[in-house]
Amino acid sequence: MAGGILPGPERPTRLPRCGLRRGGGGGGAVVGYYPGYARGEGFLPGDLAAERLTAIHYAFAGIDGAGRVALADPEVDLPSLAGLRALREERPGLRLLL
Repeated sequence: MAGGILPGPERPTRLPRCGLRRGGGGGGAVVGYYPGYARGEGFLPGDLAAERLTAIHYAFAGIDGAGRVALADPEVDLPSLAGLRALREERPGLRLLL
């Protein structure tokens, strides 16, 4: 198994590098990563297997000089973030990380 790639449900396995256990109900976090450029490649937030995740980390954003969030590409980021918020509305326990 490559680092960070989840095994299939038929093989509950200890994941390397993050110490989470699949299939054991251990209450750990399972975080997905959604980069802003994925939308341009045809992969939309709704394509994520959000039912398997506890959180989604969205990249890329920064902090401006006033300490506010600064999106890398608002034309791409705003629709992507709206799609992620829609996933969270369907799954209230899902956390979105920026």
